[in-house]
Formats: sequence, structure tokens, C-alpha cells
Amino acid sequence: MECHSWKTRLRAAILLIMLMGFQLVPGWCHGLLETFYPIVAMTNHGWSNFTISLVLVIFSISRIIVFLGFTHSITNWGTRTSLGLFGTVGSVAQMAFACLELIDNEIVYTIAVIILRVLEGFGLNIAFVYTYNLIMDLYRDKRTALTGVTSLMACIGFTFSPVIGSFLYAAAGYPTPFLVSGLVFLLLSVYCCLESPPHINDVSSSPERRLTHRQLFSNLGMILTFVMNMYESAVAMFYTTNVAVYLHKYYGFSSYMIGFTIALYPIVSFVFMTSTIVLIEKCRWFNSAYSVVFGTTMYMAGIIFVGPVELLGLPRHYSMPLIGSSLMGIAYGLITNPGLDLRMNIITKIMAQEDSVDSRTIVQQQMLIGYAIGNICGPIIGGVLNDHIGFQLTSLIFAICGFPIVIGLVFYVVIVYSKYQ
Repeated sequence: MECHSWKTRLRAAILLIMLMGFQLVPGWCHGLLETFYPIVAMTNHGWSNFTISLVLVIFSISRIIVFLGFTHSITNWGTRTSLGLFGTVGSVAQMAFACLELIDNEIVYTIAVIILRVLEGFGLNIAFVYTYNLIMDLYRDKRTALTGVTSLMACIGFTFSPVIGSFLYAAAGYPTPFLVSGLVFLLLSVYCCLESPPHINDVSSSPERRLTHRQLFSNLGMILTFVMNMYESAVAMFYTTNVAVYLHKYYGFSSYMIGFTIALYPIVSFVFMTSTIVLIEKCRWFNSAYSVVFGTTMYMAGIIFVGPVELLGLPRHYSMPLIGSSLMGIAYGLITNPGLDLRMNIITKIMAQEDSVDSRTIVQQQMLIGYAIGNICGPIIGGVLNDHIGFQLTSLIFAICGFPIVIGLVFYVVIVYSKYQ
């Protein structure tokens, strides 16, 4: 009996680790492709920043469609469909990116890139949603802690994909990072498909008890945090999709130095994501609302150090993008988990809703939808501006756009949110 119990606990622990592995998908897929693909597409195919951005945002567009259109359907599809089928399709599509440079015809190449990005986006995002819901269902008594861990996993994916990808790229060429990551996600899909229960037990099956996106967007605080996430991801995506070429041309950075500079952002954010939670718990004067306000302000400062340093009279030095990337990492750490905590406080204390699996799921979805919209707007708008006015002026515009968001958050925290604390 003890042996059976030990084996059961071990299998459950391995399953949780594998399910958490799928929470790496959003950060990993963004970090990997955005670090290496822009240089290859621009050098080998002569693509503009705008064209590259359009290809990159397909993943985010598919995420919005999945979250808004298939959320509850995915719960009913079952493990084999959601993980076995869609997870496999998305993983194989990512591996296929390694073979794209074998195509000589530019039209065929462009069509293949779009098709593979769509398959990768829908497949991996559907698997991502299902694994998140499965984690919330299987570990209901620990869902508060696991909600923060899932956000941390996305950050870890974004942290290590440029670093690991840089070594794989330098050691064995451009195709290797995509082959390795696609194979890893394929193995995760197969294992989770075989070990997970056939279906998710939806704890709030009655539709009238579910919190809806319309209810969330009727609250000013939820609107402001949503806009904040859009701004945060727009800045981050503009930075990651355009900064590699800028650092190479403007500072003469090597591929290793570019990978290190971009990786500083998620590495620092990883440290601050964990330390911010402890700070909020230990300090009475510091809460999740203050953390979100400080974090949004840090994003504005970070993008200024990366881009328009000379326009503002600062010295041109290789340390400036390193400082800017680090400030953006601090900002992400101050915003992500505190942002979730702030949303749950608004839901329970101001909107008088219960803290349930459904509530946490839809709050997580709202945050990720905000990120996805920012992931679309940042590269497209930033790519157009970058092509016409350059990286430095575009960075300055993104920094200025953060002012009204910070003012709105300060107003809400001081006038509304503080009354319920």
C-alpha cells in the first residue's frame, strides 16, 4: 500500500511538472522566434520590420481567438484532442520552422511561414489553455500559489529561450533551436495526453454563475489593468522584435551580446517576480496596487535607456541598453503577479465575486488577452514607425504613451482602491 501511494504521488508530481512545462509556451515561442528570426528574414529575404512584425503577431492573434472563442469548448474536448492533437500540431509546426530556409521561391516561403505560424499558434495556445485549466482543476486546494507559478513559468520561458537558443544557434546553426524546442513540446504533449485524466471536471458548470468578460470590463480598475498589460506587452514586443537589428547596427553587438542584452529583461524579471511577492507579504506600506504603478513607470524609463538616449542628451554607451533591459525586467517583475493579485482583490472586495477556479481562469485570460493585443500592436505600430523614423524616436513615442496610463492608475489607487483596503 505504501509503495502504491509513493508511486501515485511521484506520478502526480511528474504530471504537474509536465503540465507546468506547457506554461512555458507563450514566453518561449515569443522569445525564441523574436530573437533570431528578424535578422534571418531581413538578411536572407530583405523583409522590412513591418513585414516581420506581421508574421510574429500571428501567434498573438491566434491566442485571442482561442481565449475568446474556445475557452469553455476546450474544457469539453478532452485530453486527447486538446493535448494529443493540437499540442502535436503546434509542436511539429515549430520544428518545421527549421526547414524554411530550404525553400528558394519567395512566394512559397512567405505562404509557408504564415501557415506554420498559424498552426503553431492555434495548436500550442489550445494546449496551453487546456493545461492551465487542468492544473486549476486537479490542484484546487493550491490554486492560489499555482496561479502565480504559471505566470512565473511564462517568464522562465521568455528568459531562457534567447539564452539557450543563442548557444544552439551558435553551435549548430539557425534550424537547431526550433528543432529542439518543437521536440520538447511534442514530448510534453504526448506525456500529458497519456497521464492526464480524460476530461476536466468543471466546478462551475452553470453558465449563470460564471464571471464574464463583460462584467470584468464594467469595472474601471479592470479596464486600467487591462490597458496596462497591453502597454507593457506592446513595449516589450516592440523591444524584442526590433532591438536585435538596432543593437547590431548602432552598437555593433555580436549575436552573443544581443542574446545577453535581450535575456537580461526576463532574467531580472524572474528575480523580481519572486522578491516582489515576499515584499508585498512583509511590508504593510507596499501592496500590489503600488507595485503595478511603480512597474508601469519603470517600463517607461527602461525603453528610454534602450532607445532615445542621445535624443535626451544621455551619453551613447554600450551599458545603456543593458540598463534599459534591466529596468524593463524590474518592471515586469513588479507588474505580473501583483497585477493578478490586484485583479483578484478587485473581484472579491469591490465586485463582490467569489474566489473560484472560474474567476482565476477568466482573470488569467483577461491578462493574457491584454498581452496578446499588445503583442499585436507593439510590433506592427512599432515596425511601421521604426521603418520611417528610426528606433530611437519610436522608443521615445512608446515611453510618452505610458504617462496617461500611470496617471490613470494613480488616480484609481488613491481615489477608489484605497477605500477597500
